[in-house]
Amino acid sequence: ARSWGRRKDGFVFPVDISLTPIGDGAGRVVMAVVRDLSERREAQRRFRRLLESAPDAMVLTSASGHIVMANGRAEQLFGYQPRELIGLHLELLVPEPARPRHRLGFAAFWAHPRVQHLGGAGVEIRGLRKDGSTFPLEVDLGPLETEVGLLAVTSIRDLTDRRRAERER
Repeated sequence: ARSWGRRKDGFVFPVDISLTPIGDGAGRVVMAVVRDLSERREAQRRFRRLLESAPDAMVLTSASGHIVMANGRAEQLFGYQPRELIGLHLELLVPEPARPRHRLGFAAFWAHPRVQHLGGAGVEIRGLRKDGSTFPLEVDLGPLETEVGLLAVTSIRDLTDRRRAERER
């Protein structure tokens, strides 16, 4: 449930309220801690706009491999509706035969989180769309420290057009 605070001047703002019962011997007393969430929400909106403005598909995952955020390009590229990727396991975007290799790579990333480039010239990595079709891609992967902990940021480029042009040459 969303809670709101109201300043003396009437300005309404989002708040987080924590209530803690404390005993004073004579009866029950509750301590309330009220935290203004205005800056946090604005930072989240700015981050979302940044993610949406990226030229590539962007997917953020937790260490468990679950998608916590994805931009519109990722949803379109993989054939999902808005917000449908949230909560899914990243492995669902990888063709079945490549999943064991993906698990090893993902575990290696979390053992030593650092920026990595995967795919491209001479290395074939494929993505799996919701409809079951696959496509060539390359990936840049990096760690992002957030208030909820470390996340993996995956930037995904569809190489279909590039591969077609290479074949035509």
